[in-house]
Order: sequence, then C-alpha cells, then structure tokens
Amino acid sequence: MFKPSKNLLKEKNRNQFLFPASGVVFGIILSQSVEKIIEYKINTTTGMIILGFTGLAILIFIYIFMLNTNAKNREKVITKINDELSTINRKLGLKVTFVHDPPQQSSGEVYRRVREIIEKAQESIKILSYARPEKLEEIEQKVKSATKAYEKERQLYYDTLLKKIEENKDKKFFYRRIIQFPEGIDAKITKGRIGRRFEHIEKILDLFKKYPEAGCLKKAPCYSEETFIIIDGRYIITSFNAIDPESEFTHRYMEGALIFDDPYKEYVIYLQDFFDKVNENSVITKSLLD
Repeated sequence: MFKPSKNLLKEKNRNQFLFPASGVVFGIILSQSVEKIIEYKINTTTGMIILGFTGLAILIFIYIFMLNTNAKNREKVITKINDELSTINRKLGLKVTFVHDPPQQSSGEVYRRVREIIEKAQESIKILSYARPEKLEEIEQKVKSATKAYEKERQLYYDTLLKKIEENKDKKFFYRRIIQFPEGIDAKITKGRIGRRFEHIEKILDLFKKYPEAGCLKKAPCYSEETFIIIDGRYIITSFNAIDPESEFTHRYMEGALIFDDPYKEYVIYLQDFFDKVNENSVITKSLLD
C-alpha cells in the first residue's frame, strides 16, 4: 500500500491550515470596513453598495489567492507523489523467485532455470564461488548421492556455459569466475576442494587457451561462503546452502536458489561492487597446477 512521506503529510496539513487562515484574515478586513461605514454614518443605500463592492473585491482577492496558492502547492504535492510512486515502482521492479531443490529429492529445477537464463546471455557471465576448507577434502563420496534428474540438469548447465563461451569468444572477458579459498590465493584447485566442478573447470581452462580474450578464472581469499552468478548485469542467482547434520563433516550443499530479475540494477550494482572487491584481491589461474 502506498503511504505518503511525513514531509508530504506536513505540506498537506500546511495547505489545510493556510486556506482557512486566509479567510479569517480577510474576514477581519471585511469587518473593519463595516465598522468604518457605521462610524462615518454613511446612508444605508451608499453603505450597502460600498459594503457590497468591498465584500466582492475581498472575495475575488481570496479566490485568486487561494487558487494561486492551491495550484502551486498542488503541483508540488503531485511532483512529490510521482517521485514516491516512481521509487516504489522501481523497487517493485525487482522480481525474485525461490526454487527449493535439494539434491536428494531434486528434479534439477535450479540448474534448468539458470541454464535457460544463461542460454540468452549476450553481455557477460560473472560467477563467485568458494572452495571447501582443505581439511574437508575427499568428503564427496560420503555425501548422499543426488538424483539422476539433478545430475542430468547439472551437466546440461555446465555444457551450456562452455557453449556460451565459444559463442562469445570475441567478446573480451565475457566469462569471469572467481573461486575463493579460506587459505588464500596460494591454495590449489583440486577435486577434493571443489568436487564435481573440477572437470568443468578443466574444460573452461582449455577453452581459455584457445580464446584467451573470452574470459578468466581466478583465485581469491574467501570473502563469502556463498555462490552467486550475475548474468548480463541484470539477472542474479544466489545459492541457498544448508549443512547436512548426518554427515561426518559439516558438509554444505545447495538446498535451493534465489533467482532475481533486476532491470533497475539496484541489487545488481551492490553485488557487482562486491565481485569487484574480491576481484581486486585475486590472481589469474591459467592451469590447475598454479
């Protein structure tokens, strides 16, 4: 529901006070005119004519004054309302969908929806992810396996990313990915650290050898244990992670994702600034041996 700001309400109250107050002032003037007519004992006919013209002049003056004041204030009020509505519309322009899709019961819905957005990407894809701590390596086999539908959609998602890089190989830095490590930039990218993404990262690096301008892979210290993707500076996908309490380790897995469409870029700008901050403290990785 639209609620006017306090300043807007104050202005409205000021206008409501101003108009009756002006009437009181001119009423006093009118009463003074009557007193003068009585004081100088002007005959009834003349006095009534003078009184009539005086009252008419005052009423016209009041009307012009109120009309002018009302027009100016109405314009201000309408401008303020339009400004507030524009702000509300701008905020309402941010659309978000939550997709609940835990691996053990998954249909692969998150990967399917993200893939559909990536297929339409024309400008850029930026991914910020993180690697599990070194002490939690090799836990992938101890985690409950995902469904076949989940695995299928996940693979289609990875294949689409590779395809989009090839399609946009002539666009400088179309694809950027930063992997954050708790130990910092000297950590190694291993399968134990990033799980099933390892084979995908290998293929990404092979593509960059063929098309070095198309993008880059980087390592950085860990600023956030969340993964987010920014597509074309408009669409945002943020993972919603959970911890499996039955696992031997504090294993984090994707429980679902929030998918944003942000045409006015209010949230996008914030996340891009965060991405840039991490990027400033990262190093390019050209090989898994780096």
